[in-house]
Amino acid sequence: VKCWDVRNMSEPVWAVECGASSSIAFNGSVAGMMSVVGEDKAVKIYDTHAEGGPRCVIRKEGTVGKLYTTQFYESQELLVGFGGSGGQLGLWEMASEDCIVKTFESRIGAESKSKIAADKERERQGEEDFEKIMSDESGKNARLQAEGGGAAKKKKKGGKGTKGKGKKKAHKKR
Repeated sequence: VKCWDVRNMSEPVWAVECGASSSIAFNGSVAGMMSVVGEDKAVKIYDTHAEGGPRCVIRKEGTVGKLYTTQFYESQELLVGFGGSGGQLGLWEMASEDCIVKTFESRIGAESKSKIAADKERERQGEEDFEKIMSDESGKNARLQAEGGGAAKKKKKGGKGTKGKGKKKAHKKR
């Protein structure tokens, strides 16, 4: 991919090797953010304003086959869509990608920054909830084992056996 300044066509402003590319898109809300897709089934996000020229910030495998198109969403600056040979649309919400946040932090808007903060808070809360559940479950399992029970000693419901619908009716011969 090459970027040219039409006022000086003698050499490109920058060039980046990104394989067999099918489509590129520039983010209209985040300066320097470029998405590139291709037949390698990957979505690559570049920082075209990086010191020393464009660099690939992150690469993610698509799930919709070979990729032929990509576009950023105007209403959500960190959401990119892509489509391919699988006949489906893929969406990638990049606010949870640390390398995206770190690279483009000074260029993203207040709405995205608040979404990133909310995502981090939910993640932190989820980790705390998980740790609490695990400690509660560990205590519950220890109590069950101390009582000689445990999850393996549950009583079967339904009386005799578990197969069938119950007693068969005897038919009288006439």
